[in-house]
Amino acid sequence: MRGLVLQPLLGLLLLSSCSPAQQPLTTVPMRPDGHLMAVPLTVNRSNQWFMWDTGAPTLVIDPRLVDSIRIERRGQGSITGAGVGPVGIVHAAPVELHIGAESYVADDPWIIDLSAVPIPADVRGLVGADLWSRYAVRMDSQRKTLELFPAGTYRPSHDETGLPLIVKDNKMYVDAILDVKPGLTVTERLRVDTGSQESINAPVVAQAIETRRTTLGNGLGANFEGVSGRMQAAHLGPFTVSDVWGPGGKGPAIGMEILRRFVVTFDAKAGKIYLKPTPALTEPVPAPE
Repeated sequence: MRGLVLQPLLGLLLLSSCSPAQQPLTTVPMRPDGHLMAVPLTVNRSNQWFMWDTGAPTLVIDPRLVDSIRIERRGQGSITGAGVGPVGIVHAAPVELHIGAESYVADDPWIIDLSAVPIPADVRGLVGADLWSRYAVRMDSQRKTLELFPAGTYRPSHDETGLPLIVKDNKMYVDAILDVKPGLTVTERLRVDTGSQESINAPVVAQAIETRRTTLGNGLGANFEGVSGRMQAAHLGPFTVSDVWGPGGKGPAIGMEILRRFVVTFDAKAGKIYLKPTPALTEPVPAPE
């Protein structure tokens, strides 16, 4: 009798362990530019390439696209970027945006001149918080795909590790432990920035075991001279990247030099980031040129 009871229980366990993987709402290709990734979007029925930039607090549109598809301009303002000084913005009327099989309305797009930003000439904007605030987003730098799932409902597979994802002011943050040098280990809350080629940016890098002067910025705002350094290691949950060269600029952040080493899923609504390591995890982090 005991064996008869165990058999159906065993069957249920086998069924649960073999449950099918969660299917995305849509999958779109990503086009690499170095470690950065561009995705195809349709904005007001115009097919364009936009950079996948989780650090962008809203949809950013270059003036060249605004003029070509007649997007209405509204009030003006300014923001700060990776560089020095304010960056002028113009608020735009809402636009209809399609990504793969999904669509939504971006309520408050910003118009920003991206001509000085080191991205491909055919890229016409940045897509960030307006996307990840609506969906759970899985980024696979190995397969070069971006997949969308219903927000707050992402079901990780057995080989994915979940970590807390902190969401504040249209920005995502993850905590990392940095072994800066012997005797100096700190926990930093890093802004998640897929629009950055860098590894980890943090002021504490100035105290690293090896440092050098370098040019920082390379984004919105003027570039400036600062310090880059080589830390012993960076730890994200159970994962470790050793000998991490990174800039010591303002605003601690983690960029694509580290994130590309994982299949990363951002489920902001659930407050989770899921990491699945890839063979790139053990690749060396290059020193600045």
